[in-house]
Amino acid sequence: MTHFGQFSTKSAIQHPVASFIHNVGENYWAAAQSVER
Repeated sequence: MTHFGQFSTKSAIQHPVASFIHNVGENYWAAAQSVER
């Protein structure tokens, strides 16, 4: 999770769209994990 967080922080300024898509993907992954429990 930390690796993704660093990616988002580094890229947010230069690649806002990519960061947004990445955040959506991370949220989707977290939601899927919570559903499986």
